[in-house]
Amino acid sequence: MIKQSSMAKELRAFTVLDLENECGGAQLVPIYAREVIRQFKSIALPVPSQTVVAVGTLALSLYPQLAFDFRGARILSRGGIDGADKCLCEVLQEEAVAARSKYVIIGSGDKMFAEPAKCLKAQGSSIIVVGRRGTISHKLLAVASQVIYLNDKAFHTGTTSIMGPS
Repeated sequence: MIKQSSMAKELRAFTVLDLENECGGAQLVPIYAREVIRQFKSIALPVPSQTVVAVGTLALSLYPQLAFDFRGARILSRGGIDGADKCLCEVLQEEAVAARSKYVIIGSGDKMFAEPAKCLKAQGSSIIVVGRRGTISHKLLAVASQVIYLNDKAFHTGTTSIMGPS
């Protein structure tokens, strides 16, 4: 793990987004990905930012235009149980850009992110967790500097006009 405690934090945001988690599963990524993008844009901080989005291989096969919809983001994919989560945790733990950022935004509720978030917070980063109400683990909530809940009404099939890919 990278140690950056002696380095000053740069006024920027570094976002990791577990798209499957935010959409409610791999099969729902084609339906809700654009809504997640819209909501993340509405909460963007007014500082330079970098985003890394991860999905499993099933979600990527169901939603091949992912890189086009998340323009400018780095896209990662890994198969297996918690494949996307593992990719993003590695990014948070091993890449200096995360440790140098003043704001680290975690778009997921998985408890797997609690330990990397705790380390980054100890190094002076402000941890912002973005997720759906009732889906964020207690361990991740405990380490968060701030929690932002996505608008759940947009994720209920039949109550929205959100359209997935044609």
